[in-house]
Amino acid sequence: MAETPWQHAHPRRTEVNARLNHQDRRIHNEVKSGEISKGQAATLHKEDRQIRREEHAMARQDGGHITKLDQRALNQQENGVSAQIGK
Repeated sequence: MAETPWQHAHPRRTEVNARLNHQDRRIHNEVKSGEISKGQAATLHKEDRQIRREEHAMARQDGGHITKLDQRALNQQENGVSAQIGK
């Protein structure tokens, strides 16, 4: 199978998206356990969607992958959302 310019499985993209998926599960679990409200969860989900959109835009600019600098910036944003989960 030939590589396409849009590499969904690029290692850095995979790591960033795996973190976003994990945070999504954490948010759902926090709502389920009553630790955060649905409104707080909606805000956190909105922030995660923005990070995911930014990841897609970065990948479009770099031929289907993200650079190490892009990954670092996205991880810093994810760290900010992660810190808000379960406060």
